[in-house]
Amino acid sequence: MPKETFYNLPKEKRDRIMEAATREFAEKGYEKGSIQVIADEAGVAKGSMYQYFQNKKELFFYILELAGEAKLQLSEEVMKENPKYTFFGFIEAMFYVSIRFSNQHPELYQIYQELQYKAPLEIRKEYQEKMNQLGQQHYKAFILKGIEEGEIRKDIELDLAVHVLYSLLQGFGNYLIEQDVLSTNNKSKKLVKEFMKLLKDGFSSKNGE
Repeated sequence: MPKETFYNLPKEKRDRIMEAATREFAEKGYEKGSIQVIADEAGVAKGSMYQYFQNKKELFFYILELAGEAKLQLSEEVMKENPKYTFFGFIEAMFYVSIRFSNQHPELYQIYQELQYKAPLEIRKEYQEKMNQLGQQHYKAFILKGIEEGEIRKDIELDLAVHVLYSLLQGFGNYLIEQDVLSTNNKSKKLVKEFMKLLKDGFSSKNGE
């Protein structure tokens, strides 16, 4: 998280810094991204950047936090479009959120790609540990809702199901990134449909004999 001094800045200046940082990390990645370049483009002194952020990692993680907020906003928009999503329908919709996110925020999407494949191992590991805990809590609630509504069989081993579902969704999300199809709506949507069919065949209550 940024230091309090960052939040005390005028919004226009905060936005200028974050736009410069997002552009720098999207173009050059974490390791080659330069605090000096960010400061120059934002029109602030390099020393001031360290009054706002502890180090480059903190700035990078804050951009990821803002990206998460942008993605959450898109998720809320999707939910408003159809507030009665089923368990499987909601999961499918979240992949469409990722597609929409990559198209609306290409620089943030590029940073996600950098994090996944090029950022130093310790950076990837630290971020993944944070996301794993939040993600598994999230999916546990979804599975319980699916059981309650009869979409998922009641005798399922809950902790195992959470782990398997989270791993599958993470893996498929990475697959879409590797295939570089998120910006290609028709191809990405076809892959999502095929994935959901596989997921339903393994999780649907009709297969729970």
